[in-house]
Amino acid sequence: MPYIHAQDNAWINLTNDCLQNGSCSLNIYETLNIRQDVTQNDAQTLVQDIFLASTFFIGTLAAIGFLVSGMMMIFGGASESMYEQGKKWFKYSIIGILLVVFSYSLIRLVEYIAQGRT
Repeated sequence: MPYIHAQDNAWINLTNDCLQNGSCSLNIYETLNIRQDVTQNDAQTLVQDIFLASTFFIGTLAAIGFLVSGMMMIFGGASESMYEQGKKWFKYSIIGILLVVFSYSLIRLVEYIAQGRT
């Protein structure tokens, strides 16, 4: 099965069938360099998925918090308490984003160290 190496390590699976019906796909695991040579039922994959899913969930909540706090601060001209509440939400959103960046970096560092030892 031929793979086409696109820019930034993106591996796209191309076959005659997918080219004819337009269903060619991107292999995201090879693009992100994760889950290589690991079976799907492995405990390592389960733990990795749990951490990545929780990181994604916290990041999504923080992004929603940024949107809500921004709207509260924009419309805070009507009441001072709404502006102060928006500032508080903004602070917690920044803490959430920092938590996501730190945990994701820690997860990738542990994966890098684990790959070097196997």
